[in-house]
Amino acid sequence: MKYSNAGALALVIVSTSMPLHADVKPLSDQQLGDISGQTGVTLELETKVDIGQLKYTDEGSLNIDDITLEGAIPGSLLDDVKIEIDLLSDGDAVIKMTPISGTPIDASFSFGAMGLSGLTGESTQLASNFNSVGLIRNRIYTLDTATGTFTRFSETATTDLDVDFDFLAVSIRDVTIHGKDFEPGITTAADDAFYTTTEMTFSAIANPRTASGQALNIGFSTYNADIYVGAVEIGGKSIGQLAIDDLVVSNTNLQIYGH
Repeated sequence: MKYSNAGALALVIVSTSMPLHADVKPLSDQQLGDISGQTGVTLELETKVDIGQLKYTDEGSLNIDDITLEGAIPGSLLDDVKIEIDLLSDGDAVIKMTPISGTPIDASFSFGAMGLSGLTGESTQLASNFNSVGLIRNRIYTLDTATGTFTRFSETATTDLDVDFDFLAVSIRDVTIHGKDFEPGITTAADDAFYTTTEMTFSAIANPRTASGQALNIGFSTYNADIYVGAVEIGGKSIGQLAIDDLVVSNTNLQIYGH
């Protein structure tokens, strides 16, 4: 699945730190020996993740409530996931996430509400009823020890996304995100053009304006997409549709540090 770009980094953090509810079977000594004798390790995963609230606090707080990661059908498991972990001779680590069956993984990500709150009781609801459903063709994560760079490459598609932006009284409905050469009614899930291609890098970078002299750099080496919004609603009434064709983002860097 291709989640919205605004939520891409949050999904990486959640997916690498969350407790997983999955079918786990203990391995025998023989099985452990078989695993350690190979060049890498393969994991097969099925899971459903629910988080009551994710809260970031500085002086005020940003709250995201009722987060769910699951299969495309509400209440179903995110499954058919194969994770391959390889440690290369140069010390690099490579993690690949692909479907076991060869058919793209169906998944959904949702949250009930996102809002800001102050120390003296003020609050604003920014967004609610977010739900994104899509397909994951593959994801590859690489940690390069020579450069200290973490790279995330993915081929994903969003087949339906809906969200309400409460503080603006604006809603968007039936959003799809595919590759930039996608042709509605012609391109199928078996075609390369069905999927957006995203390559992001994460690394520490020198920045003299920070207390430590370093900042987190997020680079977008590659991103391409066709984006279609089925309805833009203001005050509950549709004002039309929106299409973005052949969107290409490259050579883009974002530096993040505290102040």
